[in-house]
Amino acid sequence: METFDNFEEFAEDQPQLAQELLRKVEKGDWQKNEINYYEDVSDFADYQISNGVYRDLLDKDLCLMDYHGMASLYDWLDLSGLGKDLARRNVSIWFLTSDDGVIETDYGWNQKVNR
Repeated sequence: METFDNFEEFAEDQPQLAQELLRKVEKGDWQKNEINYYEDVSDFADYQISNGVYRDLLDKDLCLMDYHGMASLYDWLDLSGLGKDLARRNVSIWFLTSDDGVIETDYGWNQKVNR
C-alpha cells in the first residue's frame, strides 16, 4: 500500500489512475484527504484481513493465528477474488481500477451518475 497526503499528490504520482477515478467519482472534499493505493487487488485483500475490516470483525489476524498443525485458512483464500468483491461492495470508499488495483479514501466519495 502506498499512502498519499491528498489527491493532488496521488495525481502527480499516478496521473492515469487519477483520471480514471475522476471519470467515475465526483470531485469533492475527499480530494483534500489521505488516499491509499494498492497496486494489486490481492494486496488490498491481504491488508483488509490483517489490518482492516476483517481484522475488526474477527478481532484476529488470520495469517498470524496458531492453527495447531491444521492448514491455515489464510493459505486457502482467493485473495484476488476477495479483494475484487470487497472493492465492489463499498464503492463509497474503494475504487477498483481497470488494472485490478484499489484506490481508497476514508473520507468517502460519490459515484457519478451515468446519463
